[in-house]
Amino acid sequence: MASGGPPGTTEEGSRFVDRVTKEKARQVKQRLDLIFHPTSEVLRAAQLAQIFPDQKTFVDLHLRAAPETVLSEYRKLGLHIDATATDLDERTRDTMRAFLDRYFSKRAGADFPPCALPDHPQSYEVVSGGKLSELDGAVATLRGHLAAALVGLGRNVAKKELERHDDEDCGSMDGVDMHPERHTLLAVPHPVVVPGGRFNEAYYWDSYWVILGLLAVGMYTSAKGMIENFLGMLETWGFVANGIRSYYLDRSQPPLLSDMVLAYVEATADVPFVQDAYPLLKQEYAWWMRATPTDLDHLPRSTSSPPTPTPSNPVVAHRHCGARFDGHCVFVHDKEGREVCLNRYFTALTVPRAESYRKDVSKVLLLPEEMRPAVYQNIRTAAESGWDFSSRWIRPLRRPSEVAENGAPPTWRFVDLEPINIIPVDLNSMLYRYEVNLAHFADLCCSREVDPIKQQTLKAEAKHFRQAARVRREAMKEFMWDPVTHSWYDYHAKAGVRCPNITAASVVPLWAGLSQIPPPDECPDCRPPFSPDEMAAFDFIFDESGLCQPYGLAMTPPAFESGQQWDYPNVWAPLLHLFVTALTRPVDTPQPQDEAGGAENTIKYRNKGIQLGSKWLSTLKTGYAESGLFSEKYHATRKGQKGGGGEYASQPGFGWTNGAALDFIHRFGKEIVLD
Repeated sequence: MASGGPPGTTEEGSRFVDRVTKEKARQVKQRLDLIFHPTSEVLRAAQLAQIFPDQKTFVDLHLRAAPETVLSEYRKLGLHIDATATDLDERTRDTMRAFLDRYFSKRAGADFPPCALPDHPQSYEVVSGGKLSELDGAVATLRGHLAAALVGLGRNVAKKELERHDDEDCGSMDGVDMHPERHTLLAVPHPVVVPGGRFNEAYYWDSYWVILGLLAVGMYTSAKGMIENFLGMLETWGFVANGIRSYYLDRSQPPLLSDMVLAYVEATADVPFVQDAYPLLKQEYAWWMRATPTDLDHLPRSTSSPPTPTPSNPVVAHRHCGARFDGHCVFVHDKEGREVCLNRYFTALTVPRAESYRKDVSKVLLLPEEMRPAVYQNIRTAAESGWDFSSRWIRPLRRPSEVAENGAPPTWRFVDLEPINIIPVDLNSMLYRYEVNLAHFADLCCSREVDPIKQQTLKAEAKHFRQAARVRREAMKEFMWDPVTHSWYDYHAKAGVRCPNITAASVVPLWAGLSQIPPPDECPDCRPPFSPDEMAAFDFIFDESGLCQPYGLAMTPPAFESGQQWDYPNVWAPLLHLFVTALTRPVDTPQPQDEAGGAENTIKYRNKGIQLGSKWLSTLKTGYAESGLFSEKYHATRKGQKGGGGEYASQPGFGWTNGAALDFIHRFGKEIVLD
């Protein structure tokens, strides 16, 4: 079994959450599941009744009575809903509408109202040490709009009593602390910045770019509070969930918590915070590296779920083409015959998502009963990846040339989703960064430690994490790197082949430093010039991949326009930001004659990165001028147009868009040119 803990690791004391709070949280979750778990008869009836245009609305409502009371009253209705139903008759819908009016709040979000954040945006001059006049006027104006939009997304848990609106009945007035069993919202202690629109809660990987935006405008207290919320969640549940709702506690999202801590500490020099965070960051890393995810055992499973590990059967694994699948781990044999662990996204539940119940049921309606659990599990796994949904996850594997010969984009079918069989290049790049960051944090903690025994433990841990990073880097190079394009690809572990199609995920290894010489695990303090592999990968992405478009980095090439939101023609802030960051990373002063990447190359790729970021900022500026809003995604070729496709309309706000844009302006300042 894989182990994420270094030698000498022991259970550290609680820092953010005490034992009583942890136990209470689990009890509350069990009670909430009576109503809001996907297997709940109440949730099923409510979602099939289609009372709300957006199914997420129902699971964000709060209860007016205890879950046990609501369940008992529902059963008194005597409704008999067919197991294969996707729609209810009008009479049953009317019955459910009346039931919801009586036992649920009238609107979602009353328990998480807008709030004033504890600090305020600072001027560019204060944060950047420059002068506001150094910014182009249009850039300075855009910065103001972005900062205002970000602050406007501040929310805080209504802990004691809910805010009552004159024109609305919010139901029970007790807040989340008073009756947590009535709210799917998890009671985090600090205010957050939410994405916006239907996403009225904090999300895991979104928050990395939100925090970068907060740091870019000098809102250090708000940034630290959001990180502490996630550390508290980690201490309570053993992992960081998809978002701060109880129905998200079945899955995580791309693991960026260590980079949140790193960004905050680099901006503030608050090194003591690392000492608080480090033990919990080790815990999250161990959760991803634990072969069988026993931390999920407290969650209810459907009868068709994979078998639960027991003392007599501690590991539930499956072998395909020499690969062994086990929880988030996939064990593959390298060219030397050694078994190494890479990681995949994985969720154990094999039922529809609570927040998209009817949509998920409709997707499998024509399938045999025995095939449905696997489709549900792959849908949930894709949701954990953050890329829900994309042709990246579907089979059969087809090269762009095959798509061109066929003359049509790939046919989208949810039955073809199989992220559970794929080792994603972005996830493993982030875990490589996690290992490098943990080694760095161990060094920082060691430098502040006076106990010689603890110093030795921390030194051993730093060595352990650098070794883990090296092993991962070498395995990724063998299975996921293409020597022809010098680029990185997902690996299909079940088929035993590298996935043939480039996606925007291929930029994440470049951000993580996997193509650097020397790599970060060998020389953490080095800032080497661009390596030949880095430059070749940059050139391929710009010139041949089809990803770089007039207004940003598309998620897939044009040949893979599937109608899903994580495919062409959409540009999403996270991947664009990581690519621009890779192109503009700081390097030690290179010598012009250095063949591996001299001063000219540093300037060349930095300029290309800033130009790409500027084009994207230009489309944000145009879109805002037309609508007064920023969007979660944008069209790659149509200036100012928001993106589309997927399960819901493009949402306004938008947390990570605002954060990534503010970070660009903070870092590049007067180098940005808007058109």
